[in-house]
Amino acid sequence: MTPKLLLKIVCLYFVLSCTSSSIVQGIPVNASSRSPRDQQPRRLRKSNPDLNRVFTHPTITIDGQLLSRTGYFLEILQNGTIQATLNNSSIYTKLEMQSYNRTLKRFKGIHSEYFLACEIRNRRRGIFIGVRSLSTNSLFIEHMEENGYTTYRPLDFPTNNNNTGHLAIKVNGKFRRIERSTPGMHASQFTFLNH
Repeated sequence: MTPKLLLKIVCLYFVLSCTSSSIVQGIPVNASSRSPRDQQPRRLRKSNPDLNRVFTHPTITIDGQLLSRTGYFLEILQNGTIQATLNNSSIYTKLEMQSYNRTLKRFKGIHSEYFLACEIRNRRRGIFIGVRSLSTNSLFIEHMEENGYTTYRPLDFPTNNNNTGHLAIKVNGKFRRIERSTPGMHASQFTFLNH
């Protein structure tokens, strides 16, 4: 092979390799043929409108116990009395949490058949009671706090500027007045223990 012929072959190879790479770079690539690391980040989906819709019947029911951060379990007694106890083996601490949408919850005593409710309109305003009939005063708005605990606010309780009105059990086992309980207090933070 002569050096002129070898030079022509190398030049031809160089020209073909350069033009083929520029042609490939100019062709748009199908998105499905890209590797996962080359794909653009996915956009966040808009929230499903069904998550905020209130259903007439509970969509999910979970059995468990409602434990306050102060160490007390909420119990609904046979006569409808709501109280707190340190006895985690009490049959009246067993609750059924009914979920009506993403944040709307209702608590039912499994053995007492009473629902946890907050008296809003009558003389006993802000008192937690047990009721047998379903009404909006037995619905609670669940909110997950930054520390992993949840707070429960009665649905019918009027909203105000100082962010009060939560279910709260004090260190001595008594319920905190609903007008004075805020979500940052240990008394108003709960964990639902599944069974």
